[in-house]
Amino acid sequence: MTLEPDLDRAGYVGVSQGGRIAPIAAIRHGQAVFAAILSTAATAQNEQLRHEIAADARAQDAPRWLARLIAPLFAERVRNRRPEWWRSVGKSDPIVEWRAVKIPFFIAYGAQDEDDNVPVSRSV
Repeated sequence: MTLEPDLDRAGYVGVSQGGRIAPIAAIRHGQAVFAAILSTAATAQNEQLRHEIAADARAQDAPRWLARLIAPLFAERVRNRRPEWWRSVGKSDPIVEWRAVKIPFFIAYGAQDEDDNVPVSRSV
């Protein structure tokens, strides 16, 4: 038995950072019939990075006020490692790109995403 893909019903699914790419790939493909993203930040990369760093600090028992204070400092250190890349993508807004998706488009978040690396409350 050979399984052949049914390209008439093909779509794109992306998880985490892949969720930023899946809708764009679906648009470029031109024949995709759906796009789905799971646990993907719908915020600029810079905001998602600060959120992830603050969540990591809280996971190490840092008080919320301290996590919010240090997140921008550590985010700057990360951005300084690849400044050209961060200049090109740091302010990119996925919502602008996702508005071009004209096929069924599903977005899902998990119960613990907010405590990890996705600013769910801002993304929704």
